[in-house]
Amino acid sequence: MGIALFDFDGTITTCDSCVLFHKKVFGIGKVAVAAAEAAAVSAFASDRRHFMKQALLANLWSGTPRSVLRSHCEAFVGDLDRVLRPGALDRIAWHSSRGDHVAVVSASVADWLAPWCAVHGIDSLIATEMEDRSGVLTGRLVGKNCRGPEKVRRIKRAFGKLKEPVFVYGDSDGDREMFTLAERSRRFFRPFRGHL
Repeated sequence: MGIALFDFDGTITTCDSCVLFHKKVFGIGKVAVAAAEAAAVSAFASDRRHFMKQALLANLWSGTPRSVLRSHCEAFVGDLDRVLRPGALDRIAWHSSRGDHVAVVSASVADWLAPWCAVHGIDSLIATEMEDRSGVLTGRLVGKNCRGPEKVRRIKRAFGKLKEPVFVYGDSDGDREMFTLAERSRRFFRPFRGHL
């Protein structure tokens, strides 16, 4: 029994869940304006991806009760199921049948991934977190965007020493550091695009 670490957007799905989620909730026009404003205010930031994501989320969610966000997230599971890559759920089921611990590790926000993970029996979710105060979203992230080195930091914080064998599935530069956690034969880059 080992551990299987799966990136979500682009690996398990064919698209970015952040874009898909916000288009559903707010419509393409509002999301496009919010994205353009976020890009402008974060253009010269040292960690551009972090600040751009935070600016986008602040624009769309700041001042909103978390319960409102979560109601949208619960209704989003079916949308995610429609953009899954063929074979992804089969591979997750294979790991579960072996007794491996299955974890989704994503830069997307935990709120809209958690209901999907619960429905599909994912053991753990490590993802970007949105801050709230007394149940109201502040528009800020808790800590860093869960990407690159931050993925490894959070995995180690969650699990300590990883139980071998370790399997890693990813599709982008944001997963590069996570791949170092597994032996080469157990690293799967863009795995559900016709082959493993």
